[in-house]
Amino acid sequence: MISQEVYKQIESIVAQKGMILYDVELFRENEELLLRISIFKHDGISLDDCEMISKLVSPMLDVELDSIDSYNLEVSSPGVERVLKKPQHFLCSIGQKVEIRFNDKTTMKGILENYDSNILEVRETIESNSKKKNKGEVKNDELKLHSIPLDRCKKVKTIIDWDSYTL
Repeated sequence: MISQEVYKQIESIVAQKGMILYDVELFRENEELLLRISIFKHDGISLDDCEMISKLVSPMLDVELDSIDSYNLEVSSPGVERVLKKPQHFLCSIGQKVEIRFNDKTTMKGILENYDSNILEVRETIESNSKKKNKGEVKNDELKLHSIPLDRCKKVKTIIDWDSYTL
């Protein structure tokens, strides 16, 4: 685990370049220690962005993390389909399609309309209402806006409809 001070230093460097620090994880993978820094911007992260941030944070990390055994640094985007955990994750994902798995194991898909004080506002999508969809009873403008307390959610992630996705 990295300290809050190191997190803030990374966050400052990323912000100076017009991006958002999405997450920092330090973990073991295949006997190697990996420090993964995920960065975000609304128009997408490029390989050049990742390389630039890696070059900027690496010298600082060499000094600040000198007590940690050798590690591999990875800078990447959080991906198009990602689990949302922190308030900032939800705020970065407003307007995107999400899938919610509730504590009772039911699921719902919808568009994340807002996030405030651990309450998600999600506009249900037709595939969440598949029984009604098959009967032709639901129109897009009739889909309900749900206010969902975060503590009812086991997992929330962004999703992409790969069948309708075009470049």
